[in-house]
Amino acid sequence: MTCLARRLRRNEPVLLVAGGCRIGLTPEFRTLVLLPPPVMLLLFLPPLLY
Repeated sequence: MTCLARRLRRNEPVLLVAGGCRIGLTPEFRTLVLLPPPVMLLLFLPPLLY
């Protein structure tokens, strides 16, 4: 990802957010993984806050 960010002259976090939005808005990926909201909070919120 860093090589791509350097080649495009963009910050790596911007590319990560854009890629995540693209995956999240793709209909095939929405039905691939279905987790209840409490599980999502327990899995992803602590690392984000850390």
